[in-house]
Amino acid sequence: MSENVLDLSVHELRRKLLQGQVTAADMVDAALKRIEALDGAIGAFITVDAEGARVAAEKVDRMVTEAVRSGDEKALPPLAGIPVALKDNLCTRGLRTTASSRILESFVPPYSATVVEKLQSAGAIVVGKTNLDEFAMGSTTESSAFHTTRNPWDLERVPGGSGAGAGRLQRRLRRGGGRRHGQRGGGDGYRRLGEAALGLLRHGGAEAHLRPGEPVRGDLVRIVS
Repeated sequence: MSENVLDLSVHELRRKLLQGQVTAADMVDAALKRIEALDGAIGAFITVDAEGARVAAEKVDRMVTEAVRSGDEKALPPLAGIPVALKDNLCTRGLRTTASSRILESFVPPYSATVVEKLQSAGAIVVGKTNLDEFAMGSTTESSAFHTTRNPWDLERVPGGSGAGAGRLQRRLRRGGGRRHGQRGGGDGYRRLGEAALGLLRHGGAEAHLRPGEPVRGDLVRIVS
């Protein structure tokens, strides 16, 4: 494609999906190629699920074909084909979930977290699981049992935390203002650290009625419209 699909908004991608100008497979391939090209230096991911993402993309593309054929565009889920990456303390059925700890290095959950189920029901495609401080206890990813995630603005600096990997893929793996989402959760202070370190915004996950230290879930994004 002549344009980078990762630089388009969710609304633009949905329109192009329905018009046949882009496919879910295109979006997943673009995300995986960007990860392969850049993540070696940054270390945003613990696990990349290329095979699972491509299978999910094929399913979405069949759904798009049926929605267009039937003329029922509303039958297509709102996030159909959109690649997402999940902080690796969110359980994903059949996909390794480590919480960045050697204790869980080989743990493959038999169930998915509610937020994961909701994203997948909405058509989102999980491309992988991102790095964090071990059990989300930290603010730099230096306590991750696997590796430290680097700040894409300066690889010698820390990126904030605890879910640094989700933020890093926003700033580096989607350069140029794209909207592929990184799903992260943590206390209010931890999320503010990542936002401040990387110049990002958080979308969703209101803290108004939470107890101190209670984790929240939400997206890290560059642009909210």
